[in-house]
Order: sequence, then structure tokens, then C-alpha cells
Amino acid sequence: MLEGREIIAYVPCELPFITECPFEVFSLPVGVRIITVGSCQPISLPDHVQCSSLRRRQHSPPQRLLDYESLTVQWGDQDDYEVVRKVGRGKYSEVFEGINVTNNERCVVKILKPVKKKKIKREIKILQNLCGGPNIVKLLDIVRDQHSKTPSLIFEYVNSTDFKVLYPTLTDYDIRYYIYELLKALDYCHSQGIMHRDVKPHNVMIDHELRKLRLIDWGLAEFYHPGKEYNVRVASR
Repeated sequence: MLEGREIIAYVPCELPFITECPFEVFSLPVGVRIITVGSCQPISLPDHVQCSSLRRRQHSPPQRLLDYESLTVQWGDQDDYEVVRKVGRGKYSEVFEGINVTNNERCVVKILKPVKKKKIKREIKILQNLCGGPNIVKLLDIVRDQHSKTPSLIFEYVNSTDFKVLYPTLTDYDIRYYIYELLKALDYCHSQGIMHRDVKPHNVMIDHELRKLRLIDWGLAEFYHPGKEYNVRVASR
């Protein structure tokens, strides 16, 4: 029984406390209170406190948000973009820094390697569904080569520092701040019924000067359907 007991929890003092919790909730019995450890102050909570559990309510997104196979892609003009330099490559794509010649703004050009159309449509649909979400990389345009029909995704540019260089310089507060920003992105995509399935340092872009984080590379992301079995080895190494 929990009556009359204290639950000890550590909450970083510098980080905002999340009061609007999207997870399934439960109430603590009367007399139970939550305190913090270390230098943090006790959290003032009413007798019946709503706390996050490990299991999120199962909200089923509208079918129109899940149906990517019937997606009709609206192609932009490839001539609006020029490649500046190569910045990365993966199993399914090559990534370049680019420039939008219509407004002279930098962007990222992700040229997709030959894969099934279904996979391309899935990534596009997921990015469209997540558009405007916190710390989700923004898809700006979709273009393709007129001759080879090779598709490319155009993203916002993030002036990121290589994580092998950046991470050793981060303070304790920096680390907690960026983890919090990453969790906001994951919380949002999960609330939309989407799993990223490839979260790793290579896919977390950080502009430390602007303290901006973006979760990128949604090529392995998938829609979550309750009861469906998924490949647990999908993440890249």
C-alpha cells in the first residue's frame, strides 16, 4: 500500500516541468506525496496527482493519415535547387548541402537511391503528417530528375556540429536540455501514431549556437498499428 508514503523523484531544476502530459494517467492515493532529491525543491502537488505511466493511451489516427500507398506526390521544380557539397550518405540515400536559387537560402537535398515506391511514399507521408511538430526536421519540397526519375527530398538546413566534436564540450545542463528537446520530438511523433525507429547521434542535428535540435532521417519510420508485429532489428548500426 502507498498510503502515507513518499515517492522520491529527481527532476532537473533548470528544465520546465511538464504539466500537460499526453500519456495515460493514474491517481496517487491520499497522503502520498512526491519529493525530489538533491538541490531541487519539493514539488507542490494536490492529493490526487496525475502522473505519466509507461503506457500511452491508444489513439488511432484517422485512416487518411495512415494511408500512404495512395498518396499522390506533388512534385516541385528540381531546377530551383543546386547542390553545394556532399554532407553524408546512407543505405538508402545520399545527402547534400544545397541552395534554393529562388531565394538564396540554404537547404538539405536528400537524393534517394532506388527503392520501392511504397517506401518513398511512406517517408513523405510521415514527414507531411509531422510537419510543424516540435524539433521535427521540416520537409520543404519534393522533386525528381526529369530523365532518371530519381526523387529528392528538400529539407530545412541546420548548421549542425559533428556530434563527435560537440558532445565532449557539452555541459551537464546542455545534455539535459538537448535530451529534453529530443524527447519533445519523440513525444509528438508518438502522439501521431508514428515510430522513428532509428534514433541515434547521426540523426540528431544540433545547432549549438542557436540551441536548436532537429530529429532527421525518417526513412525507417513507420505508422504504429496496435497488435501488429514489427521488425525489432530495423534500426541502423
